[in-house]
Amino acid sequence: MSDQKGTLPLIQEADLKGNCLRLNRNFTILSGDINSLQGQVAALTPATSGLAGAITKNGQVVYGTHSQRTQNASPSTLLASLFVEIDRGNVVYEAQNITAGNAQWVFVSGIYGAALAQEPTDLGVNDAGFLFFATDTRVLSRWSGSAWVLVGSSFTNPMTTLGDILYENGVPAPARLVGNLTTTREFLISQGLGVIANAPFWGILKIGDVLGLTAPAYHQINKTGTLASANIRTAGGTVLPAGTYRLNATLSVTPTGAATVGITFTWTDDRGNSVVSTGMQFSGSTAVPVYASIPIELDGTHDLTVAVTTVTGTVTYNLTVVVEQIR
Repeated sequence: MSDQKGTLPLIQEADLKGNCLRLNRNFTILSGDINSLQGQVAALTPATSGLAGAITKNGQVVYGTHSQRTQNASPSTLLASLFVEIDRGNVVYEAQNITAGNAQWVFVSGIYGAALAQEPTDLGVNDAGFLFFATDTRVLSRWSGSAWVLVGSSFTNPMTTLGDILYENGVPAPARLVGNLTTTREFLISQGLGVIANAPFWGILKIGDVLGLTAPAYHQINKTGTLASANIRTAGGTVLPAGTYRLNATLSVTPTGAATVGITFTWTDDRGNSVVSTGMQFSGSTAVPVYASIPIELDGTHDLTVAVTTVTGTVTYNLTVVVEQIR
């Protein structure tokens, strides 16, 4: 054993080939291969029953795998007081409470480095303090006894389920927004108070949520006679903004005997041309609805108008027009 100033005390054992295993005071291997020692060092003896394949040194330290340690639920049956897990970065556990009759392995030191996918998922209260370094993400985490905590912060991840989203609540503290559990497509929406933000939530997008889109214009006419002209405008009563729209119209007719109803739409397109549609036409004595769905371009200055140009016979009609902006 060396105890030179400025260096850690080292325990050194040479095997028959001269290879060297060097441990620091926390029994973490500094160099050498523990597997090369098995069956080669006379000072090492087989471990106690239940730890087949592991080895002990002077009845005090057991070298074995994590599985071998956890399979031995009663460390009090061992003479050893320390267990070095050779497959998890040589982290060290100590047998405690032996004299109290409830012996258990308790983590005491070491860091396990591996890819994030290999982060241990079987740790418990006695593993508190276990350090894991994700070699691919370069993040060091410490096991608190119940959860992983990033070293250097008090952050505890509140997310628990697929689809969860992390955000800061009003405490402030990390909070969990549960993912959308419905079969309806929803979007993440954030609407503040003008000074501070609100928590985000899931919701359905509306026309007004998308910059530049206008809510559908809706117009309904129920008459028994002709209609010279009616403007189809926004809910606020203004001319529809310039853009591309889809004009959807439904004409329901209740005739008494033979009757006709003719309807036309007029608008000014984005090139300044006045356009008159071929219109919708009902003719007959049976109540059959008539539908129309056409794309139109509006210049944003002139009104889209509808006119009932022809009514013959005794007839009551209902015209419903919905205009949706496409872009």
